[in-house]
Parts: sequence; C-alpha cells; structure tokens
Amino acid sequence: PIPLIQPYNGICISVVTYPYKYMCRLKTGEEFVYNLETDQSEDRNLVSQLEAIKLKAFRAELKPILLSQQTIIQNQLWHK
Repeated sequence: PIPLIQPYNGICISVVTYPYKYMCRLKTGEEFVYNLETDQSEDRNLVSQLEAIKLKAFRAELKPILLSQQTIIQNQLWHK
C-alpha cells in the first residue's frame, strides 16, 4: 500500500493498493474507493459496492497514517 495525504494539512488521507485507491475525508468522514485501472479520473465512487471486508482492510491501512497525523497535531514529537 502507498499512503497519501492530500493536501498536506491532512484533510484527505488515502491509501493506494493497486488497482484501488481508498480515500477518507477526515472532517466529514466521507469515504471513496476508485478503481484506478478503469477509472483514472476518479469519477466513480465504488465504496457502496465494495465488500465489507475489503473496506475494513482499507480502513486498517489508514490507521498508521492517522496515528502519525494525531501525533503531529498534538505536538508529541518534540519536547517543549
């Protein structure tokens, strides 16, 4: 999996496990899944068609990214 944060303020966090791209908007909780092989322009959100186990796996792949993001937000990287 390839993690992505778009833009760099952590508004959208994504993971690509080709051919799929899973994206979550942190402020709204919206989820998107695109098949990059057949939908390069990311026009067709497949999240409602995805098997629950696959969606759960995508969410699990985002956990390390979310943990890193929270660590940065809470300023736990540097001692004050």
